[in-house]
Amino acid sequence: MSTQEAAPSRGGVQRTAPSAATARETSSATTAGLLRYVREHGGSDAVEETIRRAGVPHTAAQLVDSANWTSYDTRIRLFTAATEVLGDPRTMFQVGATALA
Repeated sequence: MSTQEAAPSRGGVQRTAPSAATARETSSATTAGLLRYVREHGGSDAVEETIRRAGVPHTAAQLVDSANWTSYDTRIRLFTAATEVLGDPRTMFQVGATALA
């Protein structure tokens, strides 16, 4: 079933599977840590470029807001874009190491 198809009804109510843009699979703690690292190593322009390249429908403020969640797909696209923007294939290793420090 694609994310656009209706899920089977339960109790007579038709449900729609969440789209990648609305799925609540990843806490903003993950995206906040990533964007904090990008900002520290590339500045605010690098953060905006990461979001633009990832093609996600969220602002930096939304991605760091502790009340928000994103999809797994959004998280992976941000990881990929950050690695490209910073030009460092070890970006995600470094983000993880920073989170554990």
